[in-house]
Amino acid sequence: MQRAHNYTIEALDLFSIEGGFFLGGVLYQFVGLQCPFLVITGINISAALLLLLSPKGNSKPRATTSLKSFLSLLKDGEIIAGLGE
Repeated sequence: MQRAHNYTIEALDLFSIEGGFFLGGVLYQFVGLQCPFLVITGINISAALLLLLSPKGNSKPRATTSLKSFLSLLKDGEIIAGLGE
């Protein structure tokens, strides 16, 4: 099952690399400037919905973090420096 999933992702990546420029150019030329971006948005939303609806398998649940630990992470100086403040 995992091998088929990997091949599918590989094929989609190849299509997006090879066909994306052509499709974007055609949509821009004949439909307009916004069309390629709207198509990409639709693809991303449908991919997110498929990920949400797909079965999870036998994975272990992740440990949840509390709001307190998240806020303490935001107080870290290196994190703030990385944000550009």
